[in-house]
Amino acid sequence: MHYYNIPGNQGNPDTPLDYHQYLQSKWKNGNDLIIENPSGFLDNNNGDGYVTSNMGPITLFSYPGDTYDTTGNSLPSSTTNWFASPNSGNDVKSLASAGPFNLSQGEEFTLATAYVWARNANADHGYGKINELLENLGNNYNNQPVRTVGLNAYKANSHYQLSFDAASAEWAITNDEDKNLSFELYTTTGQLMTKFDVDSGSKLSIPTEGFAKGVYLLVETKSGETHKITK
Repeated sequence: MHYYNIPGNQGNPDTPLDYHQYLQSKWKNGNDLIIENPSGFLDNNNGDGYVTSNMGPITLFSYPGDTYDTTGNSLPSSTTNWFASPNSGNDVKSLASAGPFNLSQGEEFTLATAYVWARNANADHGYGKINELLENLGNNYNNQPVRTVGLNAYKANSHYQLSFDAASAEWAITNDEDKNLSFELYTTTGQLMTKFDVDSGSKLSIPTEGFAKGVYLLVETKSGETHKITK
């Protein structure tokens, strides 16, 4: 996905929702990335992928060549090549994403990623160099230096339960351990707001009286397990 260093629906992300939209190859207002006026490689007649009416074939990739599909499948299937127009006076930024994925409790998998970058004084030569590197990476995948990024299995906590009471708008912790547990509550900027203990076999409402509305991080001090709660 691409966006521009400007304000507006095609500009810099400002909120978590903006980032979420871009990660799904959507514009900030939720419009899809559209294959707009495909005119060939480096042709200024190509559109920028933003169509106000949101009408047109949808793609997930801004600069795909023949490696995109309009169905959302993992592998390319479309016969149409489209490249976002290079005719822009704005600073263009790009964002790479994978997924989304659904993970069941205890499930894990590993993602192998590769980043390829090239630049040349001649634009055609620069793109040719990138293609050469990509082909080499694909043909010699097992011989390339690859750093894998893994998602460890998540194990449900069996020592305490975190719950929210909608009626009182309060969070509470039930301690199922045979000993007391200690917790700390932080702001998202790392400011410690309070410390408290929950006695063994008891339930305690998290003390947030007087706190400003917002997001806080609850940390169980022994394990370091962290939960995001809202006030």
